[in-house]
Amino acid sequence: MRARISAMIYAASTSLTRYIVFAFARLEVVGRELVPLNGPLILVANHVHLLDPPLVASCVRRRVHPMAKRELFETPLIGWYFWAYGAFPVRRFSGDTGALRVARNYLRNDEVVLMFPEG
Repeated sequence: MRARISAMIYAASTSLTRYIVFAFARLEVVGRELVPLNGPLILVANHVHLLDPPLVASCVRRRVHPMAKRELFETPLIGWYFWAYGAFPVRRFSGDTGALRVARNYLRNDEVVLMFPEG
């Protein structure tokens, strides 16, 4: 049940992002065909704006699990949304081994982990 709700929230969020971006902006995705359709994948992108995670996720054909700063998960409604979206928290400015374990588990299940080194 929990996984189904999470999948629905992720699909709705990425579809809404895709619709808004393609309706009101000009976006060119280069190299989408190079992203494998299965197997473990670490996706690394520059982080310039708050909308970068959903924008990157909406341009990939696979479900993405973004690594997000822990502070976002501490706000009641926003934190719930991030958990449901499939994101996982990371403590910034330290070696967060817990977040690395979560990322490793996603990769072991042949899923995609999204990381922003500047974040």
